[in-house]
Amino acid sequence: VRMAYSLTMDSEEKGAETTVYLASSPEVSDVTGEYFIKKKVAPSSPESLDEEVGEKLWEWATKETGL
Repeated sequence: VRMAYSLTMDSEEKGAETTVYLASSPEVSDVTGEYFIKKKVAPSSPESLDEEVGEKLWEWATKETGL
C-alpha cells in the first residue's frame, strides 16, 4: 500500500505548491476565474461549467448546512 501511495500521491509540499504560487505570485495577481494544475491554467471540466449542476449543488449545500 505504501508503494502504491508513493507512486500516485504528491508530498504535502508538492501538493500545496500551486496554491502557494497562486496566493503569493505577482504573475497571477490579476488572474481570476481560472482553474490551475501545476501552476498553469488548465481547462475546467464540462460539469464545472454547467449552471444547472451548479444550482443543484448550491441548493444541496445550503440545505445541508442550514443556511
